[in-house]
Amino acid sequence: VPDSLDSRLIEFLGPLLFETHSFRLTPTILTTMSSSNKLFGAFQLATVLAAMMYASPGLFGFSSPEAHAGFRMDPRTAIEFETSASFSGKSYDLAGVGTRTKAGVVKVYSVGFYAPKKALESLKGKGPRELQAIDSPRVAHLKFAMGVGAEKVATALSAVEGVGDETMTAFNDMLIKGMGGKMNKGESLTLEWDGATTTVAVRGMSIGSVKSKELASGLLELYLGKSSVSPTLKGSIKATLA
Repeated sequence: VPDSLDSRLIEFLGPLLFETHSFRLTPTILTTMSSSNKLFGAFQLATVLAAMMYASPGLFGFSSPEAHAGFRMDPRTAIEFETSASFSGKSYDLAGVGTRTKAGVVKVYSVGFYAPKKALESLKGKGPRELQAIDSPRVAHLKFAMGVGAEKVATALSAVEGVGDETMTAFNDMLIKGMGGKMNKGESLTLEWDGATTTVAVRGMSIGSVKSKELASGLLELYLGKSSVSPTLKGSIKATLA
């Protein structure tokens, strides 16, 4: 779905696109979409249908592909994450996967959230909030589902509160320089937290670290907090820890 998609289409699509594929395209929805043709026109109606198919193929009865052995798949993007992986020489287990979307329709990237196996075992019966608070290394591994400019990525990741200007500028500059202009589809960016230190890797190569308790806390809040940028990630983590 292009960035220029009319805002009216977004408003129309909102009630129809959910985080689940558990329902199907019904006659009622089709009737609603047909009547909407008066507002949008035939071309826009076709765009709505294309957007719905792109965002949720389950609406049309299409089955989602299955993950390979040793991997877990984000069902909204078909992007896979290893269930056990190594970052900075440390071993981690996958706690959950989720999607970062734009306007609820455009799938920007999938994220796999990792923690040491013992840490996850100690959190059985808990949830994302407890994973956020635990004193243990953690990793958010982002895999892009579309191309995104480096400045846009840096701006989104810098949208945390309570961080000093000097620290945030250093973090933002490190991201932009490390990404080299753009993140392409299929490329990865990794955020690794160990205490107050946030280490960033782009395309599997470390680009630097920033030591700031406020930055580490803010980034963890971005993914695991009340207003998470990926509600599907929180749901996946909750299911893993259940």
